[in-house]
Amino acid sequence: MKQILGGMVVAAALSGSAFAADLATRLPMKAAPMMADPSYNWSGLYIGVTAGAAWTKDSVGLNAEASSYFVGDTNPSDASAFGALGSRDFKQSTGIFGGKAGYNWQAASWVVGLEGDFSSLRFRQSATITGNPHAGFDDGSSIFKDQVSADWLATVRGRVGYAYDRLLFYGTAGVAFAHSNLQSSIRDFAPHATGFGTALVGASPIKVGWAAGAGIDYAVANNWIVSVEYLHADLGKVNAAGLIKDENPLTAETAAVAYSAKLTSDIVRAGIGYKF
Repeated sequence: MKQILGGMVVAAALSGSAFAADLATRLPMKAAPMMADPSYNWSGLYIGVTAGAAWTKDSVGLNAEASSYFVGDTNPSDASAFGALGSRDFKQSTGIFGGKAGYNWQAASWVVGLEGDFSSLRFRQSATITGNPHAGFDDGSSIFKDQVSADWLATVRGRVGYAYDRLLFYGTAGVAFAHSNLQSSIRDFAPHATGFGTALVGASPIKVGWAAGAGIDYAVANNWIVSVEYLHADLGKVNAAGLIKDENPLTAETAAVAYSAKLTSDIVRAGIGYKF
């Protein structure tokens, strides 16, 4: 009897194992848990395009020499009044667009890089100012015509940022370049110089200054990065000097004049880049 019961137990165990094996082959396997993507790597070369808006200011100042042309016998304030009348600020908001290229190096969550960009600035302003800076002479008059412009802006900047996976916050600073132009003319009737005086001065250099700002980059895909950035650019002063020449051959007096134009721009732009 015991042998019969033992055989029945063994048979049941074997049939249970066979059923379990058959059931395992018929049921779908449960998928293994997916591993999270590793942190985004910001290291590498990238190129891209940018577009936005620029708020540009060019402050034109005129200094005049207190020579006999202005001072005469009774009007020592004419030179300063002349300079104040011929000075003004030009302001303009324009669209700005261009291209950029750079390289990043990442260590842990810190990212350092170097970026260069070139943009079309399209800043152009002009004005005509009239008035009488000659105290005590009702028939005195001056006409100032000024034109300022900046066609393009370029920067080369270092960047330091902190990355949260695909999100990068950074600060940036470096060198800025721009083609800045100043053209000014003066036609002045100075009663105590007994005639008209005229001057034409100008300068059109490539100026070197500085730029600094901050921005945010976001990697929307492994190779595509979108960005938003603010920059302040200061290009320093353009200087231009000349003489107001008295047209009266009997007096033939002259006065030295010196112009300066300080160019600054505040820029907000978005960009898209491809990382290799």
